[in-house]
Formats: sequence, C-alpha cells, structure tokens
Amino acid sequence: MNQSVPAPLADTKQYIDFIHYLQYGVQAEMRANCNYRKDSHLNSDGVTIIRHYCRWGSCSANFTFEMKSNQYRFVNGHHFHNHVGEPPSFKYSPKSIFLRPYLQQYFISGGKVADAISCSYQALNIPFINNYVFFSYDENTLRQLKKELTEQILQMPKGSNHYGNFLDVVNKYKSEKINTPSAKDLLYHEIDDVDNPVDFLFVYGDCRIKDLLYEEPRMYHIDSTFKILFEKLVLYIIACKFEKTHAIPLCYFIVKQDNETSISKCLIKFFEWFERTPSNFMSDCALQIFNSIHNTFQECNIFWCALHVMRALRKNLYRIPDENIRAD
Repeated sequence: MNQSVPAPLADTKQYIDFIHYLQYGVQAEMRANCNYRKDSHLNSDGVTIIRHYCRWGSCSANFTFEMKSNQYRFVNGHHFHNHVGEPPSFKYSPKSIFLRPYLQQYFISGGKVADAISCSYQALNIPFINNYVFFSYDENTLRQLKKELTEQILQMPKGSNHYGNFLDVVNKYKSEKINTPSAKDLLYHEIDDVDNPVDFLFVYGDCRIKDLLYEEPRMYHIDSTFKILFEKLVLYIIACKFEKTHAIPLCYFIVKQDNETSISKCLIKFFEWFERTPSNFMSDCALQIFNSIHNTFQECNIFWCALHVMRALRKNLYRIPDENIRAD
C-alpha cells in the first residue's frame, strides 16, 4: 500500500459524473499500488451496483458505487490494504479498469494516439512520472484500441439516434405487413422520448407458433442478454419445451430499464396475447425476474435454473475470505 496517497473521498449524498467516478477509482488504485477488479449487477429498482475489489490476494480493501442514468453515487468504501505474500500474477500486463474507459471515450471523440496518455493522465489526476505498471500503455496497444473502436463505430447504423432508427424499422414492418397475419406479431412497444428515452419497451410474438401449439406448455423458460443490442438494452426471450421437441421461442421483448416494472408489463402483454396463464416458470436467479413473475402470476411456480445458480455461486465465492469455507 502506498500510504503517501490519501484514501479517495466522496459524498454519499451527491451524484457525480463519469469522470469524477474514474478519478476516485484511479486514486484508489494508486493508494493500493495495485489494480482493482469490479463486479456489477442491476437491482430490482433498475440501479446498477458496482463493487470494486483490490486484486492483491485476500486483501479486503473495496469500495462500492451505484449508477443511475449515467450518474454515480458513492455507497461505501474501505481503503486499508493488507498485502501479504507475492503480488498477483497476470498472463498479460495488468491494466487499470478506470483508465481504459477514459481512453475509449477519448478515441471515440476523435482523439489522437500521440496525445492519449498525456490527456488521460491530466484528466484523471495521474502523475506524469509514476511507477504504476497498470497505467502504462505502449503505442501499439493504443493504436489497436483505437482501431477496434473505429471498426465498431463504422458498423453502427447511420444516424446518431438508435431509437429513432429502431422505430423506423418497426413502422416499416407494420406498413408492409398491415394486411397479413404477421401484423399481429408486434404485440406492444412504448417509448417516452425518442431522443433521450428513460423507458423503452418492445414486445414481439410469432402468431404462427401460437397457432401451432395445441397443448399447454408445462414449463416456460425466460432468459436475457445485454450484449447484442445498442446501448446494452436487455433482450429477453420466453420459450417452452415439450417432451419430444427442441426449445420453441414464443416471445422476444426488449427493455431499457431492467427492473420488475418493465419486465412485468412485457409479461402481461405477452400472456394476454398468448391467451394462457403460466403455471410453471424457469429462470436464472436474478431477483428482478423472480419478482416480476411472482407478482404478475402469484399462483405460478418458479424454478431457478441449476446451471445459473452454480455460475452465481462460483462467481461470488471470492467474497468469502476463509479458504477452508470456500473449499467446502
């Protein structure tokens, strides 16, 4: 631990912007003389909780922020480091989880490789002369990072308003299918502000699948991903499976706020259209999914997928400091 660097300070009552959040993290890493790792999840209120942990062995130093609408609020922190034994080993050179996001924004804004380090050090209050290996980037690595970001930008649809582009596609589909059964596939969509939406919902079902199902599904399955759509919108799928079939997708829905209210509204829209009431649902162990199913269909049995439960257990084992308990 570098005691010459004071512990970072933040007000638990005030929200701060992205840059000030990064500055806090950078100071924490300088005090630790070690980089951090982070673990984030959405709670049932749609607020992202971000926990940060010192990467040195069993060091207990950590701090937590919550993020809502791209604003950050400090929750708690502990910045006394107990660095015992050898430093952590890495396959590749360790990097700061706070410097890289700034570099990404810098390159997306058209920044030059030659000025990247000096601009980022100045913005994040990193000393220009330092011995922190996790703040070091060679020119080739910076060029590769800029190249990857440029390629991603080129693959984006033309126009800066992704929501407007999406709604254009929806309206085009509706106009083309207006006199066909497929027109009913678009079950529901809602957006409060095309330019800067807080709430965005989209629900799609397939009428052909609905007409082909002649028996009641014994179990519905729901799962989600945020890695496919723009702005990390959350894409959900509802599926069912019969004894002699593969999984059959029934519905896709998209939410901007991944919380109980948004999920419940989409579930209601789908099952009203599907004209069935679920008796059994299987999901991962995300509480916002559990609560939305439980409060929408109070008689429904909810099962947690064993694979997702095991993954969650393994992901959180490191929070148990006692090695013997972890081994058990």
